[in-house]
Amino acid sequence: MGTSFTGFFAMNFWAFNSSNPTLKFGEISNSSLQSISDPDLQHFLAQQSQISGISGILITNTILLLPLIWIARRWRLPFGSFTILLSLPIILMGVLDVDFKMSIIGIVSGLAADFIYKIWRVTPAIRYKNHAVFTMVPFCLFSLYFLDLQIATSGIVWIPVFWGGSIVLSMLSGLVLSAFAYSKPPKHVNMSILN
Repeated sequence: MGTSFTGFFAMNFWAFNSSNPTLKFGEISNSSLQSISDPDLQHFLAQQSQISGISGILITNTILLLPLIWIARRWRLPFGSFTILLSLPIILMGVLDVDFKMSIIGIVSGLAADFIYKIWRVTPAIRYKNHAVFTMVPFCLFSLYFLDLQIATSGIVWIPVFWGGSIVLSMLSGLVLSAFAYSKPPKHVNMSILN
C-alpha cells in the first residue's frame, strides 16, 4: 500500500511531475477506460482529471510556499532564498524522471521572487509587502509552468478557464497562507471567569 500511495501522491499531486494539462482523455485514461463509448462519461472523467490537476497545482503551491512564509515571518530573507527553496524540490523531482526541463521554471521564478523581495525591501514588519510577494511568487511559478507546457509539448488542452483559473487560485492560496501566517493570535481567554 505504501508504494502505491507514494506513487499516487507523486504522480497526481506534484504539479511539476505531471503533464496533465497537455493530455487528452485517451492519453489520461488506462486501456480499460479507453473503450468507454458514452460521451457523457468520457466528459466526466476528463473533468475529473482536470480537477485532479488543479488540486495538484494548489497542493504543490502550498508545499513550496509554507517554508518560505514561515521563514519570512520571522527573519528578513537573504538573496537566493526563494531560488533555493523553489528550485531544489523541482530539481529533485526531475532526478526521479531524469527530466530537468521543469528545473528552469523553479530557478527563473525563484530569481524573480528574490529580485521582487529585494527591490521592494520586504521585512517581516511590513505585512502588505509580504502578502504581495507571496501572491506574486505563485503567479511567476505557474505562469512559467503553463508557458513551458504550451511551448515544449503539443500544447495545453485545458480550456483557458482551467489553466488561468489555476494560476489565479494559486495566487489566492499564497495570499491566504500569508494572511494566516501574519495574523495575530487570538487573545487568551481566562477560563476561570467562564466557570
